[in-house]
Amino acid sequence: MFLPLLQNIWLNENESKVYLACLELGNAHAWRIIKHNWLARATVYDALERLIKKWLVNKMTRKGTTIFSPEDPERLEYILEMQSKSLKTVKKNLDSVLPQLKKLKNPYMRLPSVRIYEGIEGIRTVLNDSLTAKEIIYTYVNVDAMEKHIKQINDEYLEKRQKNIIRKKGLLVDTSFSRERMKGYDTTVTEARFLSKSTTPFHIEMNIYDGKISYLTYRDKNPLGIIIEDEDIYRIHRSTFELLWEQSEIV
Repeated sequence: MFLPLLQNIWLNENESKVYLACLELGNAHAWRIIKHNWLARATVYDALERLIKKWLVNKMTRKGTTIFSPEDPERLEYILEMQSKSLKTVKKNLDSVLPQLKKLKNPYMRLPSVRIYEGIEGIRTVLNDSLTAKEIIYTYVNVDAMEKHIKQINDEYLEKRQKNIIRKKGLLVDTSFSRERMKGYDTTVTEARFLSKSTTPFHIEMNIYDGKISYLTYRDKNPLGIIIEDEDIYRIHRSTFELLWEQSEIV
């Protein structure tokens, strides 16, 4: 149960196993650690040297014999703090050079950026990406399918969107459920209209914002979230949305 945690704190799998062995054995010869884990001799010695450099294991000589002893696990908190400070420094440095890096990008390379996320967590990731929107989000949605497949995720998303005052315009599939659902709906950050009843029902949500198009597939098996980033694709979808918006029934 400890291995995954340790591997998230700057330790690889072998280092984690050797450190846990040291904790359990206390002061120990290398051969005892090797026997405890059944790892190769070279692997254990390599892990011990790395742990010494990370100040998680001490090496001492006693009566001509090398002994290894573990540092207190509280040392891990210090390592985590150091990692956090290091990441903040890296981010600060990255922020300072990001404008220069963007200038290096070939202006004639116009391939769209496409990111695909699988599973229900992928849906959450793609939906939450629109929380960074600096303009109105334009969306097509089937409320029935949304409530069936991602109600909790959408409720959490809506709460964050309201808190950050991120506006959205939605074109909805016209069903009796969606009409009932929209009664008394908070219009502070959301405007909605119903598509024509002649519109073929769809089970994919599309969001249009900040030069991006995102898709969420509402289905039980293999749900997908997709983000396409391309200014030209964004513009045609936004123009189409605005045309349909003017033709649709106000909620």
